[in-house]
Amino acid sequence: MKPLRMQSLLRIAIAIFFSFHVTQRAHSSTWSQSASPHFSLYSENPSQPDRNILLLLERSRSLLLSLGMLNPAREHPITVFAFKDAESFSRYAPPHSHGFFQRGQAADYISLLNQRSDIILHEYAHAAIATMWPSLPIWMNEGLAGYYSTAQWGPDGVSVGGYLWDLPGAIDSLSPRLLPSILDASGSLIDADARATSQRYLLSWALVHMLLTEPAYAPNLRKFLDALSSGTSVTNALQSTYGRTLAQLQDDLGEQLREGRLTTFRYPYNDDRDEAGILDNHSNTDEFEVEIRLADLLSYHPSAVSAARVRLEQLSAQCPKNPEVEERLAGLSWRTADEAGVQTHMNNAYRRGSRNAELLIVEAQLLQKTGAPPSRIIPLVERALAEKPNDYHAQMLLGYFAYQNKDYARALALLKPIEDIDDPDSFVVLGSLAYSAAGAKDYSSAAAYTLVALKKTRSGADRTAMEKLQNWLAGRISPSTEPGGALAGLSAPGHLPTGF
Repeated sequence: MKPLRMQSLLRIAIAIFFSFHVTQRAHSSTWSQSASPHFSLYSENPSQPDRNILLLLERSRSLLLSLGMLNPAREHPITVFAFKDAESFSRYAPPHSHGFFQRGQAADYISLLNQRSDIILHEYAHAAIATMWPSLPIWMNEGLAGYYSTAQWGPDGVSVGGYLWDLPGAIDSLSPRLLPSILDASGSLIDADARATSQRYLLSWALVHMLLTEPAYAPNLRKFLDALSSGTSVTNALQSTYGRTLAQLQDDLGEQLREGRLTTFRYPYNDDRDEAGILDNHSNTDEFEVEIRLADLLSYHPSAVSAARVRLEQLSAQCPKNPEVEERLAGLSWRTADEAGVQTHMNNAYRRGSRNAELLIVEAQLLQKTGAPPSRIIPLVERALAEKPNDYHAQMLLGYFAYQNKDYARALALLKPIEDIDDPDSFVVLGSLAYSAAGAKDYSSAAAYTLVALKKTRSGADRTAMEKLQNWLAGRISPSTEPGGALAGLSAPGHLPTGF
């Protein structure tokens, strides 16, 4: 989320908040649509420079992909809304913001009130980072987004690492003694205290800038991010990654702030590639396309779930042959733990001809919760993979359930091609490979996969399962003996891989 600049924040006591008692319709006549290879942009003010927004987003994507800050295997299509005024924006937005990012069901969303380049870059950075480290603490998430929002493109490349909000003097007021206030923050760095909000954002940016650029921290930053995203505390992650304490981190940050060391990096880029594929605006945007996306965006706001459900049900009644609304209602029911609603809306979507891969995965996971055997679940995941043949998550789940079904050869064939993908669920891939190789009596491969999987464990149960397998392999048990009960100890992915 991108806060207002410090000057604007100081002038605001109470931000515009929500008027959710009535979900207003998004009149199609006020919206235009444009697109690029990786983004769809809906603009409520067609006079805005939509092409420039798309070009900036494509350039940012290329940059973050080249820097290893984007995982294409976990990338969603991104829908961008450019709202015309604060009234329209405030129906969907968190308070005190000029832009925000929302991970979604069928797409991710970037919503913009202010279309400054740093706000656009900040929100897209959130989208990219979520594909790599979906569970980072808020200070790290905002600090990374702030750092990459400073990107500036010139004739000979792109520079990254300048001052946040282009305010060199702002760091003079920062104190490393405030570090605990951001490291302990949860939910948001923004509140009604405008000055304190600015300080928290600036301090997060300054800390992340140091971690990204200083030689004592930069080489092991990805290991640090992996640890934080897996739920490791900052204290333990610092110690295991850098051998440093919080006090030492605070001292290092204080030294950098006093010396004003801000390293800027330059990278080459191909602007012709980014220009390619951007389609010009057209004003005859389909009303249904806008309505369903806005209703879906609304459904992720905790204060607007009921209003979003009503709007989606209205759209479903208006378009009784279209499965898309029922798919979104199924997703909303899943997120609110309404399993009966999930089943009802899935059945409705299927009757309307849905072939949605994410919906098939939801049904597979519902079956798994009931204790259904893998043989009943596998056909659903097979259908999902048939719909999206290159989908990493469908392939991962099918390989996992094949391993659970003791079809080790199939599990190995499905999972080996994706074993090197850096993903939050990579433990599932590596653990399944380890057990499948053991079941197929390829003990040397099983031992190698076990060692790698141990580095990716997500819980104590995962570690115990892999250590049991490691001990079994080390004991050289008779090749005729399978690692039996340990097979059930490898847990399934803990979240829906497609964003439901």
